[in-house]
Amino acid sequence: MAETLPYNGAFLSFVVLLGSIVYVIVVVVYRLVFHPLARYPGPLLGRVTDWYSVIRSSAGDRHIHFLELHKKHGPFVRFGPNRVSVNTAEGLAKIYGIKANTQKSTYYHVFNDLTHHGRPRVARKKKRVVSSALSESSVRSMEGIVLRNIRKLTKHLGDPASETDPGSHNTNSWGSPKNMTDWADYLSFDIMGDICFSGPFEMLDKPDNRYVLEVLPKGVNGLNMVGQPSSSCIVLCMSGWMPGILRFKIGNILFAKLNAAMKRYEAFANSQSTRRLALDPELKANDVYSHLLAANNKATERGERALFTPEDLVGESSLLITGGSDTTATAISTTIFYLLHNPETYEKLKKEVRPLFSDVEEIRGGAKLTSCRWLRACIDEAMRMSPGVPGLLPREVLPPGVEIAGHAFPHALILASHTTPSITTKISIRIRSLTGPNAGSPTLLTAGLSMKPIVGSRWRTAASVPSVSAPEDAWARGWP
Repeated sequence: MAETLPYNGAFLSFVVLLGSIVYVIVVVVYRLVFHPLARYPGPLLGRVTDWYSVIRSSAGDRHIHFLELHKKHGPFVRFGPNRVSVNTAEGLAKIYGIKANTQKSTYYHVFNDLTHHGRPRVARKKKRVVSSALSESSVRSMEGIVLRNIRKLTKHLGDPASETDPGSHNTNSWGSPKNMTDWADYLSFDIMGDICFSGPFEMLDKPDNRYVLEVLPKGVNGLNMVGQPSSSCIVLCMSGWMPGILRFKIGNILFAKLNAAMKRYEAFANSQSTRRLALDPELKANDVYSHLLAANNKATERGERALFTPEDLVGESSLLITGGSDTTATAISTTIFYLLHNPETYEKLKKEVRPLFSDVEEIRGGAKLTSCRWLRACIDEAMRMSPGVPGLLPREVLPPGVEIAGHAFPHALILASHTTPSITTKISIRIRSLTGPNAGSPTLLTAGLSMKPIVGSRWRTAASVPSVSAPEDAWARGWP
């Protein structure tokens, strides 16, 4: 009997191997031929496994690659067994709009896999609370906070070299050169700190918290790698279930630098949440956090569980810091960038804005600012050309499904709307002193950077989008 064991063991191994091969073949054939999404084009590997997204994310060019995919395949691209990228204005609204029949996918749970929190799926109620807290009327009520930080920015831009910008140098009566990408970041992060947590991050005044600007992009790229969901397949190589790697602590070894960066960022978010919770409730702070806490109080008064757990509050803090600050900074820096590269557009903007305001303090929300339609068109066009979020933000379809341009997508599928990739815009400009000479202007590179603002148009159809785009090599290298 003992002599047959090696034979039985070898035979069992053969059966397991053969069964695995047959299973993989069956799964591949099903996903390519019989799957409900089989008719949608996309890369072969992406139609078979979610590991495709992991590979593209690790390369760091996923947003550029998806641009090419949509150029090749059109508005609908299948990039995972159960995932489709949609590149239309209608898709953008139906996937991310306030009334969208979707919810954040398990991709967002990775924040808590990295920091050992078990954050549940964000429900529609939470979405409404956060959206209400960041509504136009709510933000307008905080205009004084925004203006206070803008005054601080303009003071620093006009200052000569200082400790806040050690690389600066003064030349004649000009102010020191400033990297407007960095200063737009400092401004937007300080504003979001005030709006969300009733206290700035003080990036405009000192460098203590500026490390977040270095940690954030690394963390986001890492999230794109480890946040890929399961494809309902028991074979690991087919499922691409990266969060499992983190739960087993393997990520501490495989992604040591990412793990360290994310822990540092999460510690920052934790500190902001803790500081805000420690504020005296009697102060009646009018910030985003107060909306979250008010929702909890209302739920408690009704005898229900709090809508936001302590872990949820930290998670929302992380997303608010990320989503509200970096995207705003991108909009500011890209608008400046494209205006500098389009003199005619800039001159038209000056003629619209300058006659309306006799003093800088008059520039605030109201009828005058709203009447600056060309200004709004320029900002919208800059955001179209270089979106603040160039990648994919996955959403899970809720029952009974979502229909986009006649295409029906059932419950549990993952949809995402892809926007054109952003160009890294690092801008250095000189702020002229009031007493300085009105000396020359820089040579402007205009090829491939033409703005085509459309007044009064929020969504642009394919027919209205100009064919001029940045040179091909610019997408890869970023702009200096």
